[in-house]
Amino acid sequence: MLSIEELERSEKIFKKRRKLKKQVNMIVSFVIFFACVLAIYNSIVVRHYNMADRLRYMTWLSSIYTALLCFICGFVNLIELYYDSEVTSRLVYFMRLSCSTNELVVLLVVIYGLLPIVPDHPDFTSVTGFIMHVFMPLLTPLSFAFNDAPIGKLKWYEPFHGTWFITLYALIMIPMILSGALPREKVPYSFLLINEHSIFYNVAVFVAIYAIGYFLALFLSKLNRRLSWVWFKDITRK
Repeated sequence: MLSIEELERSEKIFKKRRKLKKQVNMIVSFVIFFACVLAIYNSIVVRHYNMADRLRYMTWLSSIYTALLCFICGFVNLIELYYDSEVTSRLVYFMRLSCSTNELVVLLVVIYGLLPIVPDHPDFTSVTGFIMHVFMPLLTPLSFAFNDAPIGKLKWYEPFHGTWFITLYALIMIPMILSGALPREKVPYSFLLINEHSIFYNVAVFVAIYAIGYFLALFLSKLNRRLSWVWFKDITRK
């Protein structure tokens, strides 16, 4: 059993590490946000792409969603540090889980697009391409795994919360593609050429995407429960 002095010491170490954890999360959140701003600036201002045209890509929409949520979380961390408080929310947890899942899906789509049999050609060498296709897809889930407060073991259906953004994107894009509102040459990914594939192919693609999203969300949640406590490891040791 720990003595009073050891308990007080452990409490001080715990508070110090919790403060450091929030500081790191705040910095990483703002880094992700400003990296996305830089990516958009490079694409629209420097390379003169049309912003509306870029928004047909899930990568862009996901990056903006992730950046805005990181901006909010960064300010929440700032408030927590100022008032020495703790703000927790299952909704925010699932939103962060959704961001992290989206970013990993983006990374997998980029890897898929690099296969020689795939007609897609994802950009990861330009400033925008590297930030949106590599930097954010790696840093966002790592930040979630280490810095977000766990909410416990998820129920079997809760990993589907990680597919929120995928569902929203599909609900917007599929009707536009089927109706012809989005011309064939504007369809951002070859596997979304729904009118040119069989029903079996389309079903298989969307089942695969949701299955990947589900298991990525489940994996990230388990990783978060395991890694978030690294910050407080061995605080009772002398």
